[in-house]
Amino acid sequence: MENLLSYEEYDYETPYLRRWREKGLTEGRAEGRAQGLTEGRAEGRSEGRAEGQLSGLRQAILAIIASRFDPPFSKVLVLEKYIETISDEARLQALIVDLSLASSFDAVLAELPNGTQRNGS
Repeated sequence: MENLLSYEEYDYETPYLRRWREKGLTEGRAEGRAQGLTEGRAEGRSEGRAEGQLSGLRQAILAIIASRFDPPFSKVLVLEKYIETISDEARLQALIVDLSLASSFDAVLAELPNGTQRNGS
């Protein structure tokens, strides 16, 4: 029977079969929407938490340099531009440790990828 109903040239459809098909489509769509919303919300929350964690680490870096070194604004901008490109939590944490142990802000800038110190000086 299923093969006959799925065959495109078969035009026979009773009101009973039409109701069942429509009911199945409606239920399937509702389930798909509910599942999609649930998965979308979970994914959004996860991404939001990760981005919030990165933002917090970036703010900690800026707070450390302001309290420890009080560097010129131009040098802070150099570091701020650099840390905005970092999306790896471990790299940001390592930078916090480096800043906490550094003898000077210039020493930290010198260890950043090539060109960062020259652009900020």
